Amino acid sequence: RSRAPYDRYPENWKQGSPAPNLESFAHEVLASGSISEADCLLVGSRGGQVLLPQLWKALGADVPPTVVINGGCVVINGGCAMRLPEAVAWPRHAVTFLLIGGQDQLFRQGFSPEQYVADVQKRVPRANGTTAILFVEEMLHMPQGALLAAVLPHLLRVGLAWRSSGGQLPLRDVHALLSEMNIEGSSWTGRLLFTSAPGSWQD
Repeated sequence: RSRAPYDRYPENWKQGSPAPNLESFAHEVLASGSISEADCLLVGSRGGQVLLPQLWKALGADVPPTVVINGGCVVINGGCAMRLPEAVAWPRHAVTFLLIGGQDQLFRQGFSPEQYVADVQKRVPRANGTTAILFVEEMLHMPQGALLAAVLPHLLRVGLAWRSSGGQLPLRDVHALLSEMNIEGSSWTGRLLFTSAPGSWQD
């Protein structure tokens, strides 16, 4: 939660802080056992950078399907505190949906839209075949409420169905997501990419 006592980077990050921080919060979450009771996870910017990698490190692919706003778990370019201090142990069978924005000046770091999407895409390990990227040109670093209301339910449904299907992308849910973005009067434009098999992307 933003501005909570733990909402700061760990000590091994540039500009990091001692506990409580996001790493110690991850350990508390793991100790509570609440992850095993969750159907899916939604993590934001720093949660994707710190919390999710810690959960993956401890639980591997047993972490529930996760929607990552801003795609924090792949942000290893850039400077200051946003640079990941170590490689992410991304599980081979983790189901992950990355929501990234074309107007995210913090994480996009001057890339063109095409460069940004390509950079995020190449950060996903080739062995993983259950990752999708939704790039929304108009999305800010703090996503607009109307955008989240339109797409977030679909992202969560895709993640849940993808996991329960044993790795087969739920095309019906994907089409519903695309239809939501393409409805008349919608102000959202972008691209959807997903792995159809390990190392194989479709756009």
